Amino acid sequence: MPGKSISGALLYGTRVGLEYLRQFPDRVRTAGARRCRATGHAPAASFAVDGQAALDRMIAGCAKDTACAARFPAFGDAVDALFKALHFAAGPDHP
Repeated sequence: MPGKSISGALLYGTRVGLEYLRQFPDRVRTAGARRCRATGHAPAASFAVDGQAALDRMIAGCAKDTACAARFPAFGDAVDALFKALHFAAGPDHP
């Protein structure tokens, strides 16, 4: 179908997919979704805490692994620098 970016899609509850459908309804011919939450539903409060804990474990694991530590001797510092470089202030239109 000309002009369609997605001719069929199965969304597994992704907000990105739902937002794409909302913004570009004329670009998708069909889509199926399973186990979706309402777009206004707040994500679990533990997402940030759990994500940070996983990142901390990965950094610590690299420091303990000889090969990883040799290849990435300042991995934790590099991750910190990356987050500082990407940091931005949330505005009124940012959730």
